[in-house]
Amino acid sequence: MASATEATEWPSTAIAPEVKQLISLFFHLVDQPDDNVGNRLASEVFTPDGKLLTVQGAAVGSEGQVIRPSSFPIFTICHPTTSHFQSHPCVFESKAHGLTAISKSRASAWKTIKSRHHEVIKVYASDAAGSDVLLIGKLTAGLTDGSTTKTEFVARVIVDRTAAAGVGAPRMKLYQVWTGASVTSKCSLIVSDADIPLLAVSGFLTV
Repeated sequence: MASATEATEWPSTAIAPEVKQLISLFFHLVDQPDDNVGNRLASEVFTPDGKLLTVQGAAVGSEGQVIRPSSFPIFTICHPTTSHFQSHPCVFESKAHGLTAISKSRASAWKTIKSRHHEVIKVYASDAAGSDVLLIGKLTAGLTDGSTTKTEFVARVIVDRTAAAGVGAPRMKLYQVWTGASVTSKCSLIVSDADIPLLAVSGFLTV
């Protein structure tokens, strides 16, 4: 399968190659149904205090907690007849539910998913170093019920280039994603916090 960044339109001002490689590595990892992906995200992609923010919650730091909103925001954005972008604005104001950090954030990622493939269509950068970039892309996922769902996403990536001095490569300080709800989303399937994988829910997909 093609790399998520194989056909990406990058900014006219060249982004540092190591930042491109970091973005490509992130998507390569989250598309893999491997039990070690969470550990690799924590050790190879994010800084020790990095944040992975999705609509369903946030994984914070190498030793932090996964934080989920106490009232499920999915019900406020999963509309059966519309498709739009929205991120939960108060994700850090909710109580932690005793879950763990980025290394554990993929524990439920494949609960309802058989396959996933990200494609980064276009990248916008605030500077030539690529320390703060905006990605536009799409995700195609094969679900366990045999259907296929596609959704568009926008993500912001903040890169810590000073991390290169210690580990030999830059690291993400933030990955925050906004997604569009599929018109075939079935909100009634989401009945409890335990049913919400961090990165995919039935017809509503995040990272």
